Formats: sequence, structure tokens, C-alpha cells
Amino acid sequence: MLYKDETLANGDRLLLWKMEESADELLSRFTSLREVYAADVSSYKSPKRVQEYLSVRMLLRIALGHEARIDHDQSGKPFLPDEPDVRISISHTKNYAALYVSHHREVGVDIEQMSDRILRVKSKFLCERELSLIDEMDKTQLLLCWSAKEALYKLIPGLRPEYWEQLFLTGIDFSLRTMTFDTNIGSVRLAFRVEEDFVLVYN
Repeated sequence: MLYKDETLANGDRLLLWKMEESADELLSRFTSLREVYAADVSSYKSPKRVQEYLSVRMLLRIALGHEARIDHDQSGKPFLPDEPDVRISISHTKNYAALYVSHHREVGVDIEQMSDRILRVKSKFLCERELSLIDEMDKTQLLLCWSAKEALYKLIPGLRPEYWEQLFLTGIDFSLRTMTFDTNIGSVRLAFRVEEDFVLVYN
């Protein structure tokens, strides 16, 4: 079901879907592209993957007012081949799918399920300087950093596979719900949300 549909101050749109329906139920809700979507997911072995695929396209239909094809460029970035002026970013986690839509700029979004596992891998994606800016024993803060770097990877073209090492946390403001990072394109600010089940970061 639609969990969130928010138009932001800059005109961008942030949408979340809570994946409660079966794949068949989701597919039955489409009309003009139902057969296309069915063909696309026919080779998927994971029911969860089918749910993710269809949930994102439900969000896209809500955002655009009609069904649309999603393609991917050579780097894996999603785009709409029939609507080149629309920019999108996609993310999934357990039970949720996220879509961020803009008509005027590149965007990045990431959603991550709450998990204690992040405590064991923090040193793999954060340097000592970054860890000093947060409570490194707080899984929510660590997840926000992980999610922010994922969103930045989707936002900034040309990052190396070791992109963790090119993105440095410089500040986090919990009252404004923003994070700032030094990147190869300068300082970038991202917004974040924290809910019981997940964290969400976007720009």
C-alpha cells in the first residue's frame, strides 16, 4: 500500500510503498503495461524481487499519473526512456520500496532496514574522523551514514567502486534532519528520516 507521498519544498516528490500485497495482486492493478511488467518479472526467481519491481512501478504510476517503463544505463542508474526530463532514484529494503522523482535535477535516495549488523561493519565504510562525529555505538546513526553514502553513489556520476573512500561525513544535524558530506563535486547536504522500521536518506 502507499505509505508516503510527499511533495517537497523544491518540487521533488518522495514516495514510499509498504509491500503488503502479493505479486499477483500488485500485477493485477496495472493496465496498459501489465503484460510488459509480467514479461519482465517472469524470469525472477525471488518473489521478493518481483514485489520490489512492481511496488516501484506502482509508485511511479502515482507520481506520473500513468504507467511508464524504467530502463537502466550502463552504470545501472534507472531512467525513464519515454520521459527524459524526469529523473528518478529507487531503493528497497525489507517490506518497503522508495522512489524519488525530480523534473529538474539528478537525485539519489536510499532506504535501509533497522539492523544491529551495521555495528560490526562500521569501520569498513567510515573512517576515524567520521566516527568521531557520531555515536559509533548507535546503530541508527551508523545506518544513516551507510544510507547517505548509498544515496550519494546514486546521485554523483563517475564514483569509483570504492566510493566509500570518496565521501566524507562532515556534519549531522538531528534537529534539521540533515547530513553534509565532502565529495568530488563539493559539499553535499542530504535530508533524512528515521522511523521504527527503517532509515531513509535523500537528495
